[in-house]
Amino acid sequence: PSSIAAMALLADPDINRFYRDEKLCALRPEHIGLSDDGHTFEASIEFDMRVTAYETNGDESFVHGQVEGAEWVMRRRGMLPVNVGQALQLRAATHDVVRF
Repeated sequence: PSSIAAMALLADPDINRFYRDEKLCALRPEHIGLSDDGHTFEASIEFDMRVTAYETNGDESFVHGQVEGAEWVMRRRGMLPVNVGQALQLRAATHDVVRF
């Protein structure tokens, strides 16, 4: 996408925004996973999340929480064993990070 606004326009749920090296970055909710989920990446970035809400829709889980002072959402297939108030370590492949 050419801008953060363009990336967010069709995103549902919304994209997750953060800063790295003074640049605005974004991750789609489906590109975030739990650090201990067994997936390996050549290069990855990690985040700490405090869970504020958890919901399911069919075979998908939506985990809402605070990351670096912002509200984030992670979308994963299956039912995840998480609770409100729980601390999670998240991970995403660096090639999924969009920098603006």
